[in-house]
Amino acid sequence: MLKFITTFVTLVTVSSGYYNHGTAIHSPYNSHNYYGNNANYAQAIGSSSGSVLHSYKHITPISTHIQSKATVRPSLPTSINPYSTFHGDNYHQNNHLDQPGYIQSGAKISSTASSAAYLPPPTISPPSISYNNNFIAPSIQNLSHGVKAVPSYANYAKHNNGQINNLQHNRFPVPYSPISSHISEPMSADILENMDPSVNPCDNFYKFTCGQFLNSTFATPDKKRVNWSSDMYEKIVIRLGGLLNSKISENDIELFRQTKQLYRQCLDRKTITEQQDKNVLDILNKFGGWPVVMGDTWNSTDIDWTNTPAIFSYAELLSYQYPVKNFTNYSDDSVYYNFLVKYAVKLGAEKDRAKKEIMEAIKFENDLLNISLSAFYVDETNESNPDNFMTIDEMMKQWPTIEWLTYINSVFSMISDPKKINKNEKVIVNYPTFITNFEKFISSTPKRVLINYAFGRVIIDLLERTNPGSSIFFENEQLGMNDKNDWRDCVKQTVDNLPEIVTALYVRNFIKDDEKLEAMNITSNIKKELIKTINEAKWLDVETRKNASHKILSTNTKIGYPDLYRNDNEITEIFRDLQIGESTYLHNVWKIHRFNTAFTLRGMRDKEQYFQTWMPALSESWRTINAVYYEPDNVFTVSPNYLQRPAIDKRQPSYMNYGRIGYIIGHELTHIIDTFRNFVNKDRITTDLLIKTSAENFNKRVDCIIDQYNNYTLNGKLSRREIIADNVGVKMSYYAYKNWSSQHEPEPILPGLNYTPSQMFWISYASNECTLINRDYLIDIAKKQMHPPNQYRVLGSLSNIPEFSKDFNCPLSSPMNPKTKCTIW
Repeated sequence: MLKFITTFVTLVTVSSGYYNHGTAIHSPYNSHNYYGNNANYAQAIGSSSGSVLHSYKHITPISTHIQSKATVRPSLPTSINPYSTFHGDNYHQNNHLDQPGYIQSGAKISSTASSAAYLPPPTISPPSISYNNNFIAPSIQNLSHGVKAVPSYANYAKHNNGQINNLQHNRFPVPYSPISSHISEPMSADILENMDPSVNPCDNFYKFTCGQFLNSTFATPDKKRVNWSSDMYEKIVIRLGGLLNSKISENDIELFRQTKQLYRQCLDRKTITEQQDKNVLDILNKFGGWPVVMGDTWNSTDIDWTNTPAIFSYAELLSYQYPVKNFTNYSDDSVYYNFLVKYAVKLGAEKDRAKKEIMEAIKFENDLLNISLSAFYVDETNESNPDNFMTIDEMMKQWPTIEWLTYINSVFSMISDPKKINKNEKVIVNYPTFITNFEKFISSTPKRVLINYAFGRVIIDLLERTNPGSSIFFENEQLGMNDKNDWRDCVKQTVDNLPEIVTALYVRNFIKDDEKLEAMNITSNIKKELIKTINEAKWLDVETRKNASHKILSTNTKIGYPDLYRNDNEITEIFRDLQIGESTYLHNVWKIHRFNTAFTLRGMRDKEQYFQTWMPALSESWRTINAVYYEPDNVFTVSPNYLQRPAIDKRQPSYMNYGRIGYIIGHELTHIIDTFRNFVNKDRITTDLLIKTSAENFNKRVDCIIDQYNNYTLNGKLSRREIIADNVGVKMSYYAYKNWSSQHEPEPILPGLNYTPSQMFWISYASNECTLINRDYLIDIAKKQMHPPNQYRVLGSLSNIPEFSKDFNCPLSSPMNPKTKCTIW
């Protein structure tokens, strides 16, 4: 069966789109990851990574517009240069970023990069700082930036005879045992430097585990949230910069040579600037030209409407993902309006015409947003609205003004060997209310407005993909290249364009198979506990329990990366049609997009294509540290970036691995059964009395948890699936750990952490949720996002788990041990 997800203008995304409930652990720089996790509803045709259909005012990364009222942890020393070459374990021996005193995040690292195409790799030499005559390995932000250097717990203890002085406004008030091992030191440090032991864990466990983090994190204007994943993100970007800038060797396979060359092209901003406008016009003219520029000479009859999927897919019109959580952050269209008007005039448009037609295009987008918002909420919160399977013929009858069959076949014509699709092909229609509203809306939209809108999106996307520092570029309404050629932007663009290849390069150098195997074992153990819990749920009828257990057992699990990432011949064969030649950078990016489109579509028609089954994990692998449950195919994946510290490390105690990556795995596996209709035939709910009673019992439990989170001033109904996954996921991981520990020798206590292994499980879980969020953004997500703010994820779930209260001896009726608890499974 072919998979479709209904989306924007064309209303069909032909893709392996992921229903990614995700873990809401985000990259701070991800311009496409505004909405919780960016593959919840649709997957871009022509992109292996999830996409969001932005308004013009949302093309740039959201972080560039936030006026932060929060604080951000200190960043890396400005003397650290990204061009150091790192290879495998040697990186860990020489790179100060992996030393225990370092916390990576915060303000952007100043780059010493020039405008040269590439630079030789200098060494890393972090500065030393002394405090009270004691050497401190800084955790760092250059003091010239006016931000205090905050030493880590570990290094304070190390250089102050095991005692942490009461420094910096009582930020480090507690005694600390000397670190005895270079292996255990960072394991203790990343927990200790977050904790505030002065807080009673039974009063507020989030403040107990994260209080120091919240008090010692420093402000920068470009961060909406800061947590361990933003720290990890910085490290990953620096590592990738070293890999991509390393010497192009004869030992590299052709894919890696082409990828490094693309990165070097990106750094050559002078050449990109000279070629930019001509390249953009060349591409637009292939599809009939931009109406606002062509003026009266443009004619809609000149447009090959059967070929528009190519341009529409690039404009992301085929990958609409409801951006309801982010549009409220911006109320001013003027930046994007002014930019598009100026750029249209630069390409030859009459100024008055440009003003009029660009305004019409932006109005089209705003109107489209308005019809989508209400439809989204109706479809997403309607429990009686499962994933509808329909034939194309049925779609044509229900929404007759859209030529579904013609359009879908034209989309697949982009494949070199397309298979004809007939009207009996089945599709998944996730948002029928939106389609109904959109059909009425689009029928009254002139083609000129539609093409102006689409091509405007293409221009912005092309410039964003090919212009280093594009966020500043659009914010300042510049028409030339941004002067700040930050190497990070080229790293991001290279990975956006070639995510699988760059991820393979990263995996070969920094991810160990041991961690992958450990994650697979943890997944297996959590599955067993989840099935056991289901079978013990006597409030469900026998048939329903059997169906739910079978659904979990049959889930296809993909952890990290496919084995072919380490096989030169196999990965070369997969990407045999990809050719990055001597063309200009922009044309190379366009060719890559076309390849990605065909690659994704080909995977849709070849259900057994090995590599395609990994796409949910790989698409998110660079932008976020994430996990995904893809509901239509019952596939669960974990991105490669999760397979490293602090999420998992074979050397650290299992209570940390289960508390961290185990929780994430449990969260995603719970999505398999977070809605009753997921594992029961919806028709049986109304016809079978036993199943109907089970459904009522399930819904009562869900209502309890919705009411609980509503009391946190959250939208419990909208967030219910994530709330359920949080509550059940951490509990199942705990059960799995307890079962594992019963079969193994007692685990050691880490230096400075005088807690039992069971207590350390909960601390490890909560510590990974330590997140600082911009206050304005926090208010927004508290009311609108599917993922609750992190503190409520911890407080809400743990206050419902009796085992937590028992492990910390929390008195009944204390905040973390209320008399009334909500339990789903």
